Amino acid sequence: MAIYRTSHRRSVSHCHVRPHPVGPCDSREWTRAERQQERALVASLHPNVVEVRAPSRKYNCHGYAFARAHGLFEFPDLFIVDDFSQVPTEEARIGDVLVYEDEEGEFTHSGFVKEVIDGEITKLRSKWGKVAAYVHDPLDVDPSFGTPTRLLRRHRRRRTATAIR
Repeated sequence: MAIYRTSHRRSVSHCHVRPHPVGPCDSREWTRAERQQERALVASLHPNVVEVRAPSRKYNCHGYAFARAHGLFEFPDLFIVDDFSQVPTEEARIGDVLVYEDEEGEFTHSGFVKEVIDGEITKLRSKWGKVAAYVHDPLDVDPSFGTPTRLLRRHRRRRTATAIR
C-alpha cells in the first residue's frame, strides 16, 4: 500500500479501494447501475451542479483537494498544518482549498476554488464523498457537508506532498 507524506515527511493515514475488500476502509467500486442511480439522485437534489469526474469510491473530497485524488483521507489536519496557510476569503484565488466544518468544528468537506468574481468564490470543484466530482456554487452542497469556514492556500516554496509506493 502507498504511503502518503506531507512536505514535512509526515505520513498521512488513508485508505484505498481494492477489488476484494479486506478491511474497514475498503469497499468495492460502483457498478454501472449504481453510478447512474447516484447521478440521478444528485441531479434531482442539485440541478445546477456539473459533473466533472465520474462517481468513484477510490477517493473522497479530502483526497481530491489535498492529495490529487490519491485515496480516502478522513482527517486532512496534517495537510493543513504542513502544506497550507489560511488566507482571507476575499483574497481567494483559483486553486485555493475551501474547507467546510460541522457545528462541532470537525472537517466535513473540502474542494478547490474554480472561479472567483470580484473577490467572491463563485465556483468550487469538489468530490462529493464516494459519488462524483462536481463544479458547483460553494453553498450548493449536501447539508451534511456543513459550512465553508476557511480558505487555504498551498505553500509554494516547500516541496509538495508525495505518494510513496
